[in-house]
Amino acid sequence: RAVDNVDYCISPPTPAPTPAPTQSPTSSLNRVDDCIQCQDKQTPYMKNKGVSCKNWAMTQYRCTEQSSYYSFWQQERFCELSCAEGGSPYPGPSCCGVETDENERGTGDTGGSKKKRNNGRRKRNLGKNDNSYDV
Repeated sequence: RAVDNVDYCISPPTPAPTPAPTQSPTSSLNRVDDCIQCQDKQTPYMKNKGVSCKNWAMTQYRCTEQSSYYSFWQQERFCELSCAEGGSPYPGPSCCGVETDENERGTGDTGGSKKKRNNGRRKRNLGKNDNSYDV
């Protein structure tokens, strides 16, 4: 029935179909499957001293929660590749090409043998007594 020249029996137009889903965007971290391409980003201190993540004696200790710098290192992803290779990967996706124990991932704990833990303690004591160590 038409009232005021409007036909109320006509159904509203069908909305246009939604577009087909697209592939998820890739991260700037070069995701490959469930891993990322990790880097060994140096701290400003390391750059000033001319040391790398691989050759600095404190790197593996700084990759653990026992280090007072750990949360800063984790946030900035300093020495991420060396940390993962040393058995202390940061939380999140694992580094491509680095084998890690799933029980240790994301804890920052070196785990493993007593030798590793004692080595970490020795390094921690060096860091407290030697003012040359910095971030």
